[in-house]
Amino acid sequence: MWKTRWPARLRNKRLGPFAWAEAPGYEHAEQRGSASGRLVINDTQAPSVSAAGAWVGLAQGPYTAEFATRGPTTIDWQTDGKHYQYWARADGEGRFNIANARPGTYTLYAFTDGVLGEFSPRRCSSGSRKEDGSGGVDLDAGALWPAALGNRHPQPQR
Repeated sequence: MWKTRWPARLRNKRLGPFAWAEAPGYEHAEQRGSASGRLVINDTQAPSVSAAGAWVGLAQGPYTAEFATRGPTTIDWQTDGKHYQYWARADGEGRFNIANARPGTYTLYAFTDGVLGEFSPRRCSSGSRKEDGSGGVDLDAGALWPAALGNRHPQPQR
């Protein structure tokens, strides 16, 4: 069923946020912001690793939630179901553009195949701009990612 609905989903994603929607907390396009920039991976131990195709996202930073059965638990972007997240794929040169993010303060995350772990360097505000008006961020992952053959696919590592 999802294969028949996928084209409609992509079409609706390009059209949104919808101007006709009126609901408390629903920001229209002119009220939303974006984050764009370029992710660069410079790892001397893994020089062939590239930011091409990396997933780059804006999400709530880690926080602690109290559960009666488990006690305090740290919630991160991978387990958070309470806050909005916005993700985009980097192009062949590591450039990304995350559009239509609701106003707020987010942590910028990135991950890609061939790198174990994730990159989460800074908090940023949706729609904020640099003084030169560019609004982008240039990130150098450098030594923040350990060199490894990690990926987020279910197949075994080689």
